[in-house]
Amino acid sequence: MNVGINTRILAPERIDAMLRQPSGLIALLEHDHGDLRRQVEERMRRENEEYYRDQLNQPDLPLHEIVWYLRDHEDAAGALRAAAVERLRSPEAFLHFTNTLDKQLQKLQDIEEALNDTHPGLRLGSIDIGRLRGTEQWLRDQCRERGLTIADPTLSDWLSGRYTDFQPDKAKIQSVMQFLTGRENALPEEASFDTSGVPEGDRLRARLNQRIREE
Repeated sequence: MNVGINTRILAPERIDAMLRQPSGLIALLEHDHGDLRRQVEERMRRENEEYYRDQLNQPDLPLHEIVWYLRDHEDAAGALRAAAVERLRSPEAFLHFTNTLDKQLQKLQDIEEALNDTHPGLRLGSIDIGRLRGTEQWLRDQCRERGLTIADPTLSDWLSGRYTDFQPDKAKIQSVMQFLTGRENALPEEASFDTSGVPEGDRLRARLNQRIREE
């Protein structure tokens, strides 16, 4: 099995191509290779000290912001890919990487199934994986601001109506789906929802909306 992986899949150019996709970057950096992630984060902080000043004491920057930064800075992205390619040529490391990719695909399938079950007229379309991460943060903020004690809320559960005190209506679902596919540049309730006493959630939402307005 390892011989097959080495000869057909572990070619550097093939791994590099996978890492050029946002989903590949997220699979690489979400749980592993913390040293590579820190190198990018340090550069981001140096280049925009004022923007990240309120996160100096936080160990990790939001992953969707890292993905957006790498998309706009090919020199940093190229250096990251070069280091990652060597690591992922190990069959064990590559299998772990692809398992993480599979989990991302499963998450998208869960969202699509939830839409089909509850709103069959809506379609998922082509999702920006970076925006998916931003939307997941939005959902966590919304649940926390409503006092819901949900450890890890998911978009698929929300779309399925499993959160009794935070039921999605069709207009809000359409807005979220349009944001995920790039047809809309703001998440619902970005400005009108009361975020007093929740500075972190307010800050993350403001940063997300600032970044997408720049696209």
